[in-house]
Amino acid sequence: MGRWVIIGFMSLVWVWMTSAQGPESVLIERESADGVVLVGDLYLPDEIEESGAPTVLLMHMYRGRRGDWGPLIGPLINAGYAVLNVDLRGHGDSGGQRDWVLATQDVADWFAWLKEQPSIDATRLGVVGASIGSNLALIGCAAEPACLTAVALSPGLDYAGLMPEESLAQDMTEQSALLVTSRGDRESTAAVRQMVTTADTELGVRILQGDAHGTLMFTRREFTVVPLILYWLDAEMAAR
Repeated sequence: MGRWVIIGFMSLVWVWMTSAQGPESVLIERESADGVVLVGDLYLPDEIEESGAPTVLLMHMYRGRRGDWGPLIGPLINAGYAVLNVDLRGHGDSGGQRDWVLATQDVADWFAWLKEQPSIDATRLGVVGASIGSNLALIGCAAEPACLTAVALSPGLDYAGLMPEESLAQDMTEQSALLVTSRGDRESTAAVRQMVTTADTELGVRILQGDAHGTLMFTRREFTVVPLILYWLDAEMAAR
């Protein structure tokens, strides 16, 4: 079982500012090993530490796209994080077919690309995913030593063959994870409860009211979920 489990957080009030046009980004296009063009947006904070900015990789839900993370990007940048927000292969502007085995390699390749960027602190990487993207986040973070923590919104025991429980139980002993689900999302809630019993990592858990799944939490629980993610990342990645 994990070394500790968080079931609640302090009540916090967060205030963030974004421009009417949204934060500025640089479009990134990369070719995968199998020739698929993958697309993402890189956002940098206004002030970057000499060692580079701690960085968060975002991965959306099945049939989603990178724009689904809109409510989280501004707060992350204002908190001092760089953000790489990607379209998974076969989604949005990225090419290829939906292939979840290849998608795990895409996560590793995105991490490798980030570590080559001079504005990025290659020792302070994190990842936030939603639904099947959260399973990718947990598996991908476990495989990347520079990934300090993963945040999983509505993870599952088995989404399209992606099964992160082993990663939590065996491969993340030096990393941490935050699992967030909704009480009415029964499949994900059952998965989180199971993961708690087998994880061998620093683990945080939050079960919210309602039934919102993945990034749909932002439309129904934005003022709970966004500060929760920032609270966790600040504690685990020391951005401030």
